[in-house]
Amino acid sequence: MMRLGLLIGLISVAIACKDKEGRLWEPGDSYIDEPYEYRCVASKDENNQINDVKAIIIGCITNAGTRISIGQSKQEGAATYKCTQDSNGNVALTGIL
Repeated sequence: MMRLGLLIGLISVAIACKDKEGRLWEPGDSYIDEPYEYRCVASKDENNQINDVKAIIIGCITNAGTRISIGQSKQEGAATYKCTQDSNGNVALTGIL
């Protein structure tokens, strides 16, 4: 009788967000990928295991590098910048002189 042995191993899956330059970010990390600031967030299954990650926009970045949270505005020189999010989830940075 021939016996067939099976090796069952645990596979560790790297789950991360990737920015435009290909850098990887773990869930919970925040990073800047101009003109926005992102947070890498994980969704978990019923066993509390990560099954997906995605990057969400949490703010805007001006040309001078000033961070502005969604819904906030800041003065930078002669301009006032505002970071907004519409009802569809689209985020935009606007500037008013």
